[in-house]
Amino acid sequence: MKKIRTLVSTLLICSLALSIAACGGKVTAKTSDEVKDACVKAGFKEDEVITNTTDEEEMLYAETQSVIVLYSKSDAAKDYFDEMYKDAEESLKDKDSFDGDYKLKEGTYVIFDGTSKDPTGQLSDQYMYGGYYYVDGTFISAFSIDKDGVDMVKKVLDALGYPKI
Repeated sequence: MKKIRTLVSTLLICSLALSIAACGGKVTAKTSDEVKDACVKAGFKEDEVITNTTDEEEMLYAETQSVIVLYSKSDAAKDYFDEMYKDAEESLKDKDSFDGDYKLKEGTYVIFDGTSKDPTGQLSDQYMYGGYYYVDGTFISAFSIDKDGVDMVKKVLDALGYPKI
């Protein structure tokens, strides 16, 4: 009987660990207010975060010297993400174009940490850290083009609960 209890306890602990692991990195929809709060918590000044809402789109743009955060909720957000995903997939998987770590989850996110080596691109020999995310009609991008901005990007992504490298 003791062996059965031990086995059942072990199975319950394993299933709990698997369920907790499965929840990590889940991308959920955010509002522009949630993204603005995440930016401010990460160190953006209030006047560095600009929001704009029209009939077609809700937008947020935040920028410091090395970090950019974009938010767009619109009918075109999925098309924009798909285009960014396709471009990123091609360049990140090509070892001649990118040197670093990345993760791709089709239809959901692209996250990266490395250096662009594409001599024809605008970001040749440029360090990049961050990601592009899509969920429920919302596109969010947070990235830095130098190592000084990595901590700020990580803080934004942590506040949003989004996966990162």
